[in-house]
Amino acid sequence: MKSLTISTLLLFGSLLLFPVSMNAQKEAIDCETVEIQAALQKSLEQIEKLSLKYGVVSPEVANVYFRLATYYCDKKCLRDAIRYHKKALGIREQCLGPCHSDTVESYREIGDLYRILGDLDNASRYHAKAMKATQKAFCEVWEKR
Repeated sequence: MKSLTISTLLLFGSLLLFPVSMNAQKEAIDCETVEIQAALQKSLEQIEKLSLKYGVVSPEVANVYFRLATYYCDKKCLRDAIRYHKKALGIREQCLGPCHSDTVESYREIGDLYRILGDLDNASRYHAKAMKATQKAFCEVWEKR
């Protein structure tokens, strides 16, 4: 068994505190309800308006995708939540950079969703990106002092 470093324990601290729901991916949840479809339509309309005003690759558009992903997560539609978190992440990486706090938040959210679904390889990958970006941002701030 691999030895655990402090970084690994910090990275996976939530894994120790919150057990993985192995049944999460097996639970049948209706993500096509009228309520969810209405929220999706409203969000897509908002994205279209913001895209015309700020451009497709803007923090404003990314934030709508992020809120939509959070809504899907609240409704237990985790695969859809991951899809929209990834859209927000792609935009945030392009316009804010990989070390921005909003981008790091997207990495963590995606990692947490994969953890809940029991996909620990992807969870580890996204949490590692979050940790690496946070460390890099911290070092850049520290060097400016």
